[in-house]
Amino acid sequence: MKKKGLLLTILVVMAFFYTYTSVYADTATYKTKYGTYSYMDDPNNSDGIKLTRYNEKRRRTAIYLPSEIDGRKVTSIGAGIFGIEDEVDVYVKKLVIPETVIRLEDGCFTGVDTMTSVVIPDSVEYIGKRAFSDTILKSVKLPENLKVLRKYAFSGCSYLEKISLPDNLTTIESGAVSYCHNLKKLSIPANVKKIEQGAFNGLTGLETIRVSSKNKKYDSRESCNAIIDTKENELIYACNNTVVPNSVKVIGSYAFSYCDKFETVELPEGVITIKSSAFEYNQKIKKLIIPSTVSKIENYILPFSNETEIVLKTTKLNSKTLGKRAFELSTMKNKANIKFCHIVIKVPQSKLSYYKKLIKKQSGANFFKGINPFEVVGM
Repeated sequence: MKKKGLLLTILVVMAFFYTYTSVYADTATYKTKYGTYSYMDDPNNSDGIKLTRYNEKRRRTAIYLPSEIDGRKVTSIGAGIFGIEDEVDVYVKKLVIPETVIRLEDGCFTGVDTMTSVVIPDSVEYIGKRAFSDTILKSVKLPENLKVLRKYAFSGCSYLEKISLPDNLTTIESGAVSYCHNLKKLSIPANVKKIEQGAFNGLTGLETIRVSSKNKKYDSRESCNAIIDTKENELIYACNNTVVPNSVKVIGSYAFSYCDKFETVELPEGVITIKSSAFEYNQKIKKLIIPSTVSKIENYILPFSNETEIVLKTTKLNSKTLGKRAFELSTMKNKANIKFCHIVIKVPQSKLSYYKKLIKKQSGANFFKGINPFEVVGM
């Protein structure tokens, strides 16, 4: 037994040594007047250098990353160069990235909560997931060679007031610019072909949205302050000043989420479909007016308000076109919360009896015996 235990210990030590040497054997250090860096060969560029760690804890007003080391260009910035998440231990206000850099790896500057300014050169082609999340940047200009803005790249940048997206950008992934509460304006360039759901979640201060008139996939017709899928006539992102054009046929999932200045939303005649969670996470809407043209409503379309009035003008809904949880709030999912909800749904008098039965059946309120948060009335 002792021999087996000794053998196991030796194997563990050997495995650790192999892992350590394989990861760190090629790591070296380089000292500049702005600090000492660890670096290694760039696995994505055989001729380049990847900075892996900034090794000082001094307070710096500005840090200029080196452009070359021993005659080789610095082409990549590694993950967590200033520390990882809650362990960031560098104080820096301004960061300047050299023009030799091509890649900013996933999480490279995550959580650097003193950095208010960054200079990103046009040489950068890749900005990784969460690259600048939870920083206090106020303004950022993205490089012209950037084609994809990765997930959560600028998520949680609460002080961000301006972000300039490049003309060559084609894809904006989920959460890429999200929970940036001070961002007031968003401009979508001409070549953007894909905007993932949740790309702009949590922009509670957003007042203006503009899509380039040259964009063939999306538009902001009639200066509506929204992003509309042109082919589908689907409004996919709204802001606090959105006016829904009459030509819109579909209100997309989460389209009005986090638009916190609306108390009343009246959708225009012509809207046919309201997708799931279209108004979820919106705490200010007290009244939602749904036009007579609507023939399909998916699940969880209610705003995040326990006191809401729904004016349902349409007579076209049935058990197949009204989602089983269409008028249910997430707060209704337990008996303790449901008793505080009061949802008034006004329907055409001619359909009162039918809609009472339909809404009760589809709402999920009958899951809690004796508690019905809905008051369906004729108009």
